[in-house]
Amino acid sequence: MCWQGWAVVFVYIAAAGLGAKIILVDPRRAYWYFLYMLALTAALIAVSWWKGETPKWRWGDKNTDAAERGPDDPAQR
Repeated sequence: MCWQGWAVVFVYIAAAGLGAKIILVDPRRAYWYFLYMLALTAALIAVSWWKGETPKWRWGDKNTDAAERGPDDPAQR
């Protein structure tokens, strides 16, 4: 991960902590903190999806299924 990714993670953690400090002063506001964290996490996922690497299969053979391979296949060992 590049420094920009770490910066986004740091901002996320800082915003979560700041939100907890501000919103959870009154325990009856826990519902609002839950909604705040839901929105904050959705924003983190959206930014990661938009600016991050293209999701791709990282292990195994993506073109064959384990059921299609025979018992002599080296990938089964």
